[in-house]
Amino acid sequence: MHWDDVKGALYPDTADAEDFSHTRVERLLRLVAGEPATSFAGREGVVEEWSDRVQPHSPGLRDRLWYGGGSTRSAERAGDAGMHFLTSSVVEAEGGSTDFAQVQAAQVRAFREANPAGRVSQGLVVIPTDSATPDQRERYAAYAEARTPRTRSLQGPARLLFAPDLVGSSEQVAEALYAHAGFLEVTEVVFALPLSFAEPDYTQILTDTAERLGPLLGWSPAGDGGCDDPVTTVPGMHGTGSRREGHPPTSRGVVTVPDPFRGPTVRLLTRTVLAVPVAVLGMVGAVTEGWLLLPWSAGLAVAGATGLAWLQRTCADVLPPLPHPATGALALATVPAVLGGALALGTAGGLVAVALFVVGSVAFTRWLPADPMTAPAPRTAVPGEAALRRVLRAAPTERLLAEWREMHERMDAGAPADLDVVRVREALIDELAARDPEGTGRWLAEDPTGLPDRHIGREPSAGC
Repeated sequence: MHWDDVKGALYPDTADAEDFSHTRVERLLRLVAGEPATSFAGREGVVEEWSDRVQPHSPGLRDRLWYGGGSTRSAERAGDAGMHFLTSSVVEAEGGSTDFAQVQAAQVRAFREANPAGRVSQGLVVIPTDSATPDQRERYAAYAEARTPRTRSLQGPARLLFAPDLVGSSEQVAEALYAHAGFLEVTEVVFALPLSFAEPDYTQILTDTAERLGPLLGWSPAGDGGCDDPVTTVPGMHGTGSRREGHPPTSRGVVTVPDPFRGPTVRLLTRTVLAVPVAVLGMVGAVTEGWLLLPWSAGLAVAGATGLAWLQRTCADVLPPLPHPATGALALATVPAVLGGALALGTAGGLVAVALFVVGSVAFTRWLPADPMTAPAPRTAVPGEAALRRVLRAAPTERLLAEWREMHERMDAGAPADLDVVRVREALIDELAARDPEGTGRWLAEDPTGLPDRHIGREPSAGC
């Protein structure tokens, strides 16, 4: 665009001879990969060192390059070249369709066919207004309105389609994205910031995106329990985090100072201080009370084992690592003997018991936050029922089956089935039944706890 206005500044002598075909991209990829750029390498003179490839060389850079495209041809070329693909708010009308979302979705699928392992990102102009002032909301709306006319018709000889800007509350933006066929095909997004806004506007937009819109799309910041799974295109399935492999989660602006009272030496000392007097009192109690303690010990052992097993099943995601139920049973089984020993020793035994209680209470209160906690998986907000079902209707059958498999695997691994998950599973069953009633019926009748893949036909492409 505006080539005649800029070519003189960019290429004052060679504008008409420049090759802007895909061969320049291929040349860039070869040079970045480290292929020779010259036939000479080595030392010349005393200090001159010459390399036969572009320097500095990054061995992994070639595999991290992205290509921005707006046509099926560009998508396929990017995939064939082993690049990642960025599709934004401008695409070429193809396949007889003027529906931006459908065209973009088709281009993403074309890229994936060429490069199944490649990453795809969608870049739209998204402006959440949750914390915006009235003045900001008015200016944002005016900005989007001024750009809307170009989205209503094809633009230029290339027949370009422009996506409308998404302006509104985070809930409204999320619902619009979940209903967007292009969004349903990608696993990550790059939101574009308008060029003409002021710094406070960008601060507000980025803050709302991080704190409100992001979680609605399944994203969570590093250190908040997110994972590396990409954002799913069916809401409520799984979220994403920004934690990178090999890098521990961090909180920006927060420095964690190690607690000197939580080291292994202190923990060993605490356990020794508790274990020695417990052992002494227990032996005294066993000698003095004998068989009378057995029923009480047995009852407490059963209660301890049962209680720990229940906690591990229901609260493991919000508590530090719990001991084995057998360990809890053994610990509680000694309580009657310890109390019996304290009674037998009179005042001295009572003082020891009180001291044990105090030390044990302090150790317990420090145990709760002492070890790294397994944070619960971030809950992904699910849009309204109607929006959810629109999303499922737009998804290919194979995608629905893949989402069911992922949910099945997470639940097998112990993930809780909250209300959102139940809603999504119900909607998935309804959509599969609409596409293949007989196959869905066989699945639910013959193997309702298994996977539906071998029962559901792949031919139907949409529900009613």
